[in-house]
Amino acid sequence: RVILTCLTLPGKLVDGCRALAMSLTELLLATQDPSKNAQAEAQIKQAEQANVEQYFSALAQELANPEKPVVARQLAGLLLKNGLAAKDLARDRELKQRWVALPAPSRNLVKEATTTALVFPQVDVGKAAAQVLAKIGAIEIPPNEWPGLVPLLLQHVTNTDNAARQISLVCLGYLCEELVLVQEEGGNISDDIANNILTAVVQGMRDPEPNTKLEATRAFYHAVVLAKKNFRNQVERDVIMSVMHDACMFTAAPEVQIAAFECLV
Repeated sequence: RVILTCLTLPGKLVDGCRALAMSLTELLLATQDPSKNAQAEAQIKQAEQANVEQYFSALAQELANPEKPVVARQLAGLLLKNGLAAKDLARDRELKQRWVALPAPSRNLVKEATTTALVFPQVDVGKAAAQVLAKIGAIEIPPNEWPGLVPLLLQHVTNTDNAARQISLVCLGYLCEELVLVQEEGGNISDDIANNILTAVVQGMRDPEPNTKLEATRAFYHAVVLAKKNFRNQVERDVIMSVMHDACMFTAAPEVQIAAFECLV
């Protein structure tokens, strides 16, 4: 049985407990072994049920630890994501309420670790972190409990590092998809958030680097739903459509053109 009691806020390991932290890595890797996965998954579930606060903290630290195997970090991100949302509506509400009920220091630890993991060189780790951030954002952005997430992603989009720009746009795409669902369910997305998202995405669409432009255009597919107010302003609408036109005409990368035309449908 795995007990994550050696984790202390803000997420440091107390002396003598490093073997226990290693057992989490081993359990995550064991879930990929057909001869061990059933027992490993059962033990991970036990840890979640025993103390969800420490469970989230341990997974977030695993995700953000560059010394851990990439596969283990990806799996930690997947478990975090699955601990924040579910396809079943009743279960989804339960998981979101569970997150909101966690103490602020624990939630902040998870957010800080995940935002750190987002821009690590390993793309698969970044994508796992992006999905977690989108799920947390969908919970905390509507009540304005995490106003800094979108500005942080906007900052990364202006980064000189191509990989950081691209993964931040991937994250914005996931986040926009989540926020559109929140809006459809009657939730409120502030104009400031929508404007910052649109600014980041349009900035990415202007990037000459094909992969960055592609991720931005994919993100715009969902961001455009949040930009209704911007489209009512002729100047802003003209800027947006000019950028979209350029993406449609970007012959250097047919994938960008396809993504751009999909936005127009």
